[in-house]
Amino acid sequence: MSADTRTASGPGGTAPRPGILKVLFRIEALKTAKRAAFLVTTGIFAAFNVIIAINAVRMAARRPNVNFALPDSWPEILQPPANIGPFFLGVTMILLFAPEFS
Repeated sequence: MSADTRTASGPGGTAPRPGILKVLFRIEALKTAKRAAFLVTTGIFAAFNVIIAINAVRMAARRPNVNFALPDSWPEILQPPANIGPFFLGVTMILLFAPEFS
């Protein structure tokens, strides 16, 4: 019997219970929504990526030999998030898990 097909032990007892991963995801989503530090970190990460993308579009508009159009520019689009992403992922994990151990 899988976790998704078990029934809840309530008055009716027939309502399906969500899987444990869905419950854990919901708990983590609630925690992240309540913590301003997570929202600030996510906003800064998005701002850095937007600034880099705007700079690339401006450079392509100024220089006719620079091509910033899909599908040829996917490496230039994905490189900045891939480079600074691990740093922000580490900061986010610390911000999410540190209050649980203090």
